[in-house]
Amino acid sequence: MAKRQPEQNRLRIEFVRLSELRPDPDNPKKHDLEALGQSFARFGFIAPVGINETTGYMLFGHGRRERLLASRAKGDQPPADVETDIDGDWLVPAIRGIHLDARDGRAYIVADNRLVELGGWNEPALAQRLAEAMQAGPEAGTLGLGFSQGQMDALVAALAHSAPDPVPDDGNGDQPPAAVGADRFILYLTFSDPEAWAEALNLLSLGEQAPPADSLVAVLDGTKLLERWQA
Repeated sequence: MAKRQPEQNRLRIEFVRLSELRPDPDNPKKHDLEALGQSFARFGFIAPVGINETTGYMLFGHGRRERLLASRAKGDQPPADVETDIDGDWLVPAIRGIHLDARDGRAYIVADNRLVELGGWNEPALAQRLAEAMQAGPEAGTLGLGFSQGQMDALVAALAHSAPDPVPDDGNGDQPPAAVGADRFILYLTFSDPEAWAEALNLLSLGEQAPPADSLVAVLDGTKLLERWQA
């Protein structure tokens, strides 16, 4: 049977006063405080901060701490899962029981952020997940996800550009949408001007970016990701 660790050495979650959290003074990571605030508004404070018991400094959660301090200074209510003590200070869930020496603690801050960046994205799966979120509406759908509508449009365009597959004329003189596919992803562009339609097909066949269309519809696995019409 494994030996039970003393309580002070075991990983655990405790509520810590916001005013008592000590950020690493040389933390190299920057933060988007507005995006963090949107995330708190939608999901609450789900991810605890982490404290290195050896140094007393935080290991992760610096941006979340900054966002909470800014919100409290504005007189906002604490997000869900952040409590308030009898003195009015906010109580933040924190992971305790982490013991790293000062050098490893500083290194871990880099690793904790960098390893997430290295993972990258499965872009078709990401597009589908964003499409699911968008069912709540263009604004509410992306709120708190860290993706703007413009970034979502860029993702769609990048997927479309990765595997051009123009649709030929149907032989009846009609002008079908110019479409490109990447795996199960399809992007439909429609043009009222036949010359613009022909130019789009030519550019797409060469792997180039198509000119602005009258409308754009993106579909992944039968799910409409977005639809745009020129004003």
